[in-house]
Amino acid sequence: VASVLPAARMLYQSGMEIDWLCGKTVAPLLSCYSWVSPIVVDDELLFGDRKASALWQIMRTWGRLIGSSYDLCAILQYDCRYRILTLPVRARRWIALSRHLRTFNLISERHHSAEFARILCGLTDEYCADNIAPATPDLLPPNPMEPQGKIRIALAPGGARNLLRDDA
Repeated sequence: VASVLPAARMLYQSGMEIDWLCGKTVAPLLSCYSWVSPIVVDDELLFGDRKASALWQIMRTWGRLIGSSYDLCAILQYDCRYRILTLPVRARRWIALSRHLRTFNLISERHHSAEFARILCGLTDEYCADNIAPATPDLLPPNPMEPQGKIRIALAPGGARNLLRDDA
């Protein structure tokens, strides 16, 4: 999510509205950005063992998306199951990550923020990440722990742990 936000902000600044289909664990983060409209799916039910629950989540998502028209529909996951969720969407242009087409493949030697910007915004393959700034949230909740003395910082470096991937 954090890697896609700068590219999404670039699209927003060019005049696009951003609807973001996301899992319920990501929704609170996206709600910190006034220019993002989250469409929340219960990803635990969607990718869980119970097929009936997964089907219910797909139908529920389709119900929210049916009749929607977009200029761009971007599926920024390699897992093809995410494409099922967007079947009822009408879009003038579609983008989906692909391990087989370089144009839609995240190049591993490059920062993912730059790669998502290249793919989403149709930038050239030589695109450089030097000018991609993080997307600063504009709707942060108040800090429950006002700093006293030194400012404390928590870092959460890389890796992912979710229903589809477990990278240390």
